[in-house]
Amino acid sequence: MMNEGMNSLDYEARVDRLREKMEDGGIDLSILYQRSNVRYFTGWRQNTTSFSILFITQDELVHMVPKLDKKAVESECWIGPSDTYEIPENPMRKYKEITGFDNNSIDNIGIESEIIFNSRLKNIKENIDCRFSDVQPLITSLRIIKSSAEQELLKEGALAISEVMTDIIEAAEEGMKEKDITAKAKMLMDLRGGETYSFEPFAMSGKNSWLPHRTSTDKKFKKNELILVDMGLVWRGYCTDITRTFTVGGEPDQKKIDLFDAAYEAQKEAKKKVGPGVKAKEVHERAVEVFEEYGLSEYFPHLTGHGLGYDIHEAPILDEGQEIELKPGMVVTVEPGVYKEGIGGARVEDMLLVTEKGHEELTKSERKLI
Repeated sequence: MMNEGMNSLDYEARVDRLREKMEDGGIDLSILYQRSNVRYFTGWRQNTTSFSILFITQDELVHMVPKLDKKAVESECWIGPSDTYEIPENPMRKYKEITGFDNNSIDNIGIESEIIFNSRLKNIKENIDCRFSDVQPLITSLRIIKSSAEQELLKEGALAISEVMTDIIEAAEEGMKEKDITAKAKMLMDLRGGETYSFEPFAMSGKNSWLPHRTSTDKKFKKNELILVDMGLVWRGYCTDITRTFTVGGEPDQKKIDLFDAAYEAQKEAKKKVGPGVKAKEVHERAVEVFEEYGLSEYFPHLTGHGLGYDIHEAPILDEGQEIELKPGMVVTVEPGVYKEGIGGARVEDMLLVTEKGHEELTKSERKLI
């Protein structure tokens, strides 16, 4: 039985599509460790302190899991008990025993080359004499386009995090600590049904917002200063992300209003660029152009957006030099920000789904400076 909200996702079809790409790329066996990749193909939500290993060939699927999780995996994962094993001290040797491994049939192994631990790579090399290829680009090509079922989950998650943000803005008061507001955010994300947090939520206020200081501190909110809150919850496996900038206790001065207006205008104009056939770099370039018009481009130090899915930061990346074209089914953030010493930091971030005709905004919380 799959977890609630996950049975509409066809994990077996995902494995089949990867097998097709492996065949085209000459990869005989893929060995996956990365938590998000394993979940993408198995549907199993792991504890953050554990890991599992997924072995995929054209004919076989072997899932090795921690001993404490084995019974739960057998009842919750679509991969049957006969293909589920406890992780042994020597995983590669165990794999060979399970499959009756023939070294002549495995010439090229696909690994997640950027994240695989040296100890894990050593274990493979000690047991198999073969070539290695990076399988991550093949997996990314699958994960980057969200199916209709994935889109619905991301929409649900975006609505949930929007509601949390609205509640947080309403709860913020002069004298409240940054830590107080993010503690409340965590509680509300849990109560809304989030599995966990996409990342540690943070509030930046006053001088902490122009540094920027991306952790919540004991600093108290002051009247009329800019307060930036960035957070996201994980909804049925899928990460959400939202940022809002606001004030408490009255009207901010004109310099702060102008700074916010620049960030908000840059975001609005960048969002207009999001649509099929547009290169990722073009969205970023539009944000830069707006900041240049305001004379603030030097205070815009980061990318304009990123993809969302099982990971909080995944393809496509909306930044300079990114030639990838946006396609229907991609879900991205748009979040240009500006941070100026003595004034503050301002950023507005939303989640967008690329559609056939343009895009759909998924996050709904009020965007204007309050």
